[in-house]
Amino acid sequence: MNHILNKRFIKILIFILILCSINIFASSKTIENNTKATSSAIVLDDMTDAYYADDKYPYEYQSYEDIMKKGYLLDEALPLEERVYSEYNIPFHIFEELSKRVIMSMYSTDFSLSDMVKLYEGMGYTKTAGFIKALDSISTDKINAPDFNSNECYIHNGKYETRTVLIFPNGDTATVNLAYDKTIPYLYYADNIEFYTGGLSFDMVDKSMRVLDDYCVTKGENLSQYADMDEFIRNFVLAILGILAVIIIVTYINKKSNADNKSMVVQTDNKAVPTNDTALVAVLTAAIAAYEGTTANSIRIKTIRKNIRWKNI
Repeated sequence: MNHILNKRFIKILIFILILCSINIFASSKTIENNTKATSSAIVLDDMTDAYYADDKYPYEYQSYEDIMKKGYLLDEALPLEERVYSEYNIPFHIFEELSKRVIMSMYSTDFSLSDMVKLYEGMGYTKTAGFIKALDSISTDKINAPDFNSNECYIHNGKYETRTVLIFPNGDTATVNLAYDKTIPYLYYADNIEFYTGGLSFDMVDKSMRVLDDYCVTKGENLSQYADMDEFIRNFVLAILGILAVIIIVTYINKKSNADNKSMVVQTDNKAVPTNDTALVAVLTAAIAAYEGTTANSIRIKTIRKNIRWKNI
């Protein structure tokens, strides 16, 4: 217990904490934008024959792209997650355009961003208000809308996410990340493959469900940031607080243990070493007599001098 708070232990603990926190980012598996149906075992002839045999064909027209899309999504040789998070389910450009609309909608009203923050907070939309407040803080240009320098979509931690770099007329730059709700690709996938539960479900899906899930807004061009950076920071701070609490508890236990040990030593010393000089002479006389093999009456102690080295005992 006395060595649990040494510097080496604390350094190792902080290093492990950082590794665990960064795992939020490192664990993501990105599916490339150029994923094509030809990467699967789909055979076009088999697909078209099955499609033409469908009774719906005479009444409903589907393009070649639609046939390929449905065949890819139904290919059981591919993992379900790969089919859900693919451009055959939701093309990436849809989210890129949606993010543009979300950002530009904040600059297309007659209200200033600061007033919009107050309105959204008053209506109870605190996270949306926080996003607008973050937008208001990234540039000194409070009037003009920004231009889009770059805008890309990717998969991160099972979410569609966009990273947009903005350039304001006064030269300020900023990066805005928007993450979309995890249920969106699964809802699209279910619609595309005509998956229906027949109403047997404990959960009712609300079609007006939220689309946006999280955001991250920073000044400058930051091509390595993610929308869940705020989540990482929150987890890191909570972990630090937990470590501090453990350190405080262990320190208290160590102090109490040391105090108890010191008290026991003092009590033992008080019992073993009398404080009366006469009693001390008697104890020494008896000890010497026992060592010499004689009686205490035959030994007489004239003087007792304290050795300087006793101070270190």
